[in-house]
Amino acid sequence: MALTFPRTDILTGLDFSPQTEPFKPMWRQEVSRTAGGVTIVKNIGPLLWKANYATIPIRTAEAGEVEADLLSLQGGVKTFEGYDPRHPLPASDKVSALTGVTVSFISPNMERMQIIGVPVGFVLTKGDWISVDDGVNLNLLKVVETKSADGTGEVAQFTVAPFVPVSISVGDPVTLRYPCARWMIDKDSVQRVPASALHERIVFSATQVIE
Repeated sequence: MALTFPRTDILTGLDFSPQTEPFKPMWRQEVSRTAGGVTIVKNIGPLLWKANYATIPIRTAEAGEVEADLLSLQGGVKTFEGYDPRHPLPASDKVSALTGVTVSFISPNMERMQIIGVPVGFVLTKGDWISVDDGVNLNLLKVVETKSADGTGEVAQFTVAPFVPVSISVGDPVTLRYPCARWMIDKDSVQRVPASALHERIVFSATQVIE
């Protein structure tokens, strides 16, 4: 069977080291100062996330298979979908399916949103990830304040970072379990690190792709 991209199976079956670095924000900003010393900061593009992955020690033969999967991405030419291995599930609920969740409201300033379709009483916790599929991109957003769902399964307005992309609309699907973004492998970042005579760790980094 021919491979399809973005690949959705690159992380399948992998366990990651507790020392894996957290995702980092890459602010795409221009900073200037006026003659009077006032600092002006201007966004020149949407924030992109930087991902770092480091597996636990795996057998050398398995490491070769993982390396082959990563090589199929042709460096940064092809993309894959990946989640944050340090925080793949909502902090308050690690067992519910949480399917059928959608965007129900977006504030005019694009800083706040609401979602509907979660269990009654579900708590969306500050620091959780959510992923919103706008039909082109998987938008990975960080929840900035804790809010609970009401009796209809709707979570009250909550702030996200950096902001709600203008491409997102009411009704777009939301992923709360293993929320993904799309990534390109960073140049020359893939490494096979010996852990023992029979085991290796796979380490690589990636940068979010927004089309």
